[in-house]
Amino acid sequence: MNSSTSFPGGFLITVRPERNTYGAWIACLNISSNGQTVLEARPQTIQPEWTTEDEAIRDAIEWGRRYIDREFGQ
Repeated sequence: MNSSTSFPGGFLITVRPERNTYGAWIACLNISSNGQTVLEARPQTIQPEWTTEDEAIRDAIEWGRRYIDREFGQ
């Protein structure tokens, strides 16, 4: 299940949850603005693992929103 969330300033966060080799959920994300990719993938070497797909999506959206706020002052 992919999930997309729009934010002010034309930002769009698209999340793709996946199961890792241990069965836990992790989330890959893409942040775009006005059709241009701003960030592709989560820039961490160790990602949190979640027990549900919804938790992974929520975490990725929250992380993406903090990234947008920090990098673009939105």
